[in-house]
Amino acid sequence: MKKPLGVLVAVLLPGLSILAGGPDSNTRIVPITWSPSPAQARVWTDPEALPLRATPPVVSLKVPVPAWAEDVSLSVDFTEWRDFSGEIAKPPEEPPCRLGTGGTWEGVAFREVLVYPVRSGGGDPSRLLLTRLRASVSWSGEIAGLEPAPSEGRLHRGASLFAAPLALSGPSKGRPAPAESPGPGLAAPPQGLRIRVTRDGIVRLGRDDLVTYGFVPDGVPLEDFHLFSQGVEVPLAVEGPETGAFGPGHALVFYGQKADLPRRNLFNGGDFTEENVYWLTTDGNAPGLRMEVLDGTPGRGYPQATQFVSSRRVESDSFFFNIYHYRPNGDLWYFGSPIYKNQPRSYTLPLPHCVSGSATVEALIAALSSGAHTLQATLNGFPPAVGPYPAAWSGLGLSAFQWTFDQSVVSGDATLTLTVPGTGDYLIPDYFDVSYARDFTADGNSLSFSDAGQDARYEVTGLASPPWILDLSRTDAATGLALPRLVTGAVFDAGAATFEMAQDLLVSERRVAVSSAPLLPDSAEMASARDLSSPTLGADLVILTHPDFHPQGADAVWQEYVARRSAVLDVEVADVQEVYDNFSHGIFDPTAIRSFLEAAAHWTPAPRYVLLIGDATYDYKNAKADPNLKNWVPTMMFEDLTDSTYMGRYPSDAWYGDVTGDGFPDMAVGRLPVRDYGALEAVLEKIMAYEDQALTGSWYKTGLFLADTYTQWWEQEFEFYNTYLRDTFMGPPWQDLHVYFHDPPYNGTDADACAAAIRSGWPESALVHYSGHSGVAFYGKNYAIFTAFPSRNCGTGTCLDSDVELLPSIVPGSAPLPFVVNSSCYNSAFNEVGTEALMEALVARGDGGAIGSSGFSTIAYQDEEEAFNTALYLQAFGRPKVRRIGDLVEAGRFALPSTVPRAVLGNILLGDPALEIRLPAPPAPEDLTAASNDGAVALEWTAPSPAPSSYAVYLSEDGGQTWTPAGTPSGGASAFAVTGLANGQAYSFYMTSVDLEGFEGPPSAVVSATPAPVPCSLSCDASAPVVASTGAQTPFDSTLTSEHCSGVPSYLWDFGDGTTSAEADPIHVYTTPGAYSWSLTVSQDGAVCQEAGSIAAVVPPTVTSVKKAASPFRIILTGGNFHPDVTVYVNGDPWPTVTWKSASKIVLKGGAALKAVFPSGVPVSLRLVNGDGGETTVVYTRP
Repeated sequence: MKKPLGVLVAVLLPGLSILAGGPDSNTRIVPITWSPSPAQARVWTDPEALPLRATPPVVSLKVPVPAWAEDVSLSVDFTEWRDFSGEIAKPPEEPPCRLGTGGTWEGVAFREVLVYPVRSGGGDPSRLLLTRLRASVSWSGEIAGLEPAPSEGRLHRGASLFAAPLALSGPSKGRPAPAESPGPGLAAPPQGLRIRVTRDGIVRLGRDDLVTYGFVPDGVPLEDFHLFSQGVEVPLAVEGPETGAFGPGHALVFYGQKADLPRRNLFNGGDFTEENVYWLTTDGNAPGLRMEVLDGTPGRGYPQATQFVSSRRVESDSFFFNIYHYRPNGDLWYFGSPIYKNQPRSYTLPLPHCVSGSATVEALIAALSSGAHTLQATLNGFPPAVGPYPAAWSGLGLSAFQWTFDQSVVSGDATLTLTVPGTGDYLIPDYFDVSYARDFTADGNSLSFSDAGQDARYEVTGLASPPWILDLSRTDAATGLALPRLVTGAVFDAGAATFEMAQDLLVSERRVAVSSAPLLPDSAEMASARDLSSPTLGADLVILTHPDFHPQGADAVWQEYVARRSAVLDVEVADVQEVYDNFSHGIFDPTAIRSFLEAAAHWTPAPRYVLLIGDATYDYKNAKADPNLKNWVPTMMFEDLTDSTYMGRYPSDAWYGDVTGDGFPDMAVGRLPVRDYGALEAVLEKIMAYEDQALTGSWYKTGLFLADTYTQWWEQEFEFYNTYLRDTFMGPPWQDLHVYFHDPPYNGTDADACAAAIRSGWPESALVHYSGHSGVAFYGKNYAIFTAFPSRNCGTGTCLDSDVELLPSIVPGSAPLPFVVNSSCYNSAFNEVGTEALMEALVARGDGGAIGSSGFSTIAYQDEEEAFNTALYLQAFGRPKVRRIGDLVEAGRFALPSTVPRAVLGNILLGDPALEIRLPAPPAPEDLTAASNDGAVALEWTAPSPAPSSYAVYLSEDGGQTWTPAGTPSGGASAFAVTGLANGQAYSFYMTSVDLEGFEGPPSAVVSATPAPVPCSLSCDASAPVVASTGAQTPFDSTLTSEHCSGVPSYLWDFGDGTTSAEADPIHVYTTPGAYSWSLTVSQDGAVCQEAGSIAAVVPPTVTSVKKAASPFRIILTGGNFHPDVTVYVNGDPWPTVTWKSASKIVLKGGAALKAVFPSGVPVSLRLVNGDGGETTVVYTRP
């Protein structure tokens, strides 16, 4: 079945920002705007479609609100309502939206805003549609110490699912953990003998029994034995010597009770099993609890009890019926088949050892039809002496009737017959409570009885040997478990046990069990479970499995699969019984799985994915006696109280993953619905073949889109939505195929041809999407166009094959299998008994079918389906390029309203949630960096492996709210400059890789930079002589190198004597001898370069005359300020023989050698340098 309503529930509200309430305010405001899409408006106002909904449509907007936020509030700023004819209408009194749940999803804290777009305007037909909404979410809180949102990090892959921008994410902080410590796990799981009991009765365990179960009691001190059930220590009795150690003559005796847990607000009242678990342990730290002993020795003169009122409930859970929700989260099972006209039903009521000839029967009857009801009851063919005959009433519901029969009531089995005389009247009994007087004769050497608890003497007959006698009157208040006391001193003679019991003022009713044939447990085994709450554990992937899937020494494929997952993820494998031992005292209970994952949320790392191995069913106790089905790893069933028309229930594996309780799973939970190791092995081999194959052909880039036919206007949405997905997400290089049943050549009637077309396109596709009506095992409504049951090759009148069976098998090296996405109802209900769901058949087929699926297990509406699947496609084909199927499905859930758990939690993921779907997505470049330039940003990165064909660069000017393409560097590049940018504007960037076919991968990390003019930089050098002569011109030189400078440099020389120069290379004359410090400062475009040095200004020597002298040849210089350390350079070379005569005369000597450097008529340079650096130069020409 498929129900209408809606196209895309809007969760994508771009361009929003978080605003402060004022310059000094701690208030933050997120504005929200919303309008329905044209398709939504069209369908929500369809008079055919809207009445078919059980609940009105609701839109869920998720607003990022920090966990520390206080006083979160929602205000509506503007609304526009129109009536269904399109005219503006007066707004209804109720607000159009309200705040919903808050929580954390994928590391982002959020609050939900629930929008109700269809309201009544004061009476039918005045229904109104919300066409425009402006609102805001505000909150306060101390923000002074908060760090600003990072400008670099990673884009949150779920950003498109929020109604306001998300800050970039920093390092992963793991999965959110529940606020409270994990519970209700045990302090430590029990260690010892796990004893399973499904019947009430006295249980005896002798030494041989214990050894058979693997428990060796020999030598254990008797006081060290302890017995527990449901966390309560239960009293034991020891048969044999009362002290010492356990030996061959000892046995342990206790009263065993089947599971009868207190009613819980869960499916079927939480009644999941009749198997109770007891734990036999040894502990020398404290003595075990023993039964109190009561003296039952006869002889006190108590009155003899000769009969008691036996009350028993006769019930058989054989008919499951929940659609009318007569007992919400109560018992959903009824007795036998419905009763209707000409179909009376008979029921056997055991009345052993009846002594009164009378019996009272109270029946609880469910009416399955409305209108008037009539019911006749007879016992052994006789009508009741007291009670309605016939019983008459009207309406749906449960009704109780009591009859007393006093004719033909004899000891043994009686036959109760119920007859419905009226046409169209359908009734079914729930149970019969039968009470009658009986004697104290044992049946099968055992008897249980109850009475008022006064002083009494009892004689129980029909016993083969002296019995065990237990007083069960006292119970544990929390669990209802009996705290038995041992009655001793009974006299046994000729098969009869006689004993007396005194009144117990602490109880109002006495309950006694007598047995000379104690029971053995249904089974028992030694157990030593790990502590699954241990903080030393950690996993990305938890696999929850069952022993049936792990034949010892013969599970090589399983081991290979676990090793494969462990190579890339931290994996923890747990047996489901370990979970029960840790969190439900060993008792089968699906809520223990939720408790386990709540504890695992505190691991490091905390799980992100959970894989359940094995099939499951809503028939927890196998009341329908299906020999091929059991709850290997159970699902959690829910009674859908909003649905009283279709199925009224749904399974949820996802509920286990909602460890924070905000309505949205924190772990992606998937299931492989197999029933034995052979089936598991085949599915695991299929998964590994899918992962290992080379991508050839075109299947991996193709989507197959399937649509049902339509007979009503709203059903055209099946095609509309498929076309929307194709147009939006499957553009080149992606490609698509489609099969629309309404189109020729099928024309909405040729189901076989349509099925053949679907099967033809199936192996050519990586994704299959179906929109339309659906049943549990098929696509379609009036025609089944794709099935899990035999529906094809029906030439002989018997159909031979299902469409799932006719799909091609995979072959070595090629496993082109699609992941199936459903916008439809029911077909993922793997929990059904006697019917294999379509998705279950596809995923469980070991040599083909599908690699996984996502779909609803009960009724679903189009707005829910399309919100879910649009989010899924956005994650797969939009910017995130998410590939793990668990992450894709959880994104779909998050797009739905938390107020509709049927949709959020009732969508089933079949397959391994950690599996990566084989859609092309080349890995992103790594180590991306950004550097600012003038009007540009320079990006650098490290190429991924394998290297792509090219890259794509994306730019954002608004902090990551919107992105635009900014370049396509080649695959061999490792750097790229984005030019044409505005200086002073902050830009964010990310990159993707693009392969040869044009497929783009997920985004890299985000980096940011702000372009700015590159500042002018100067490098300068300055030089000057170390010594300057006063009065002489001294050169000062500079060298300037500039980059990114556009102006004219300015120079400032400071010579240290109070004078300056603005020339680049000035000449300066020092007039006063002394030591001076000089400096050069060059300025240009705000840049400055400086150099400095020192110079000594000295008085130079002076030459007034140069003469030659002969014999020997000499040169005589006269003048002034000749220092004794003067050096004379002749044509640049120092002359070695200089004689200082006085401050006014020096002589150069050297004879012929000197004469040779002064050739006649040739000018010769003479440079005189005093020791203080003062110098002068003259030119002399010898005549």
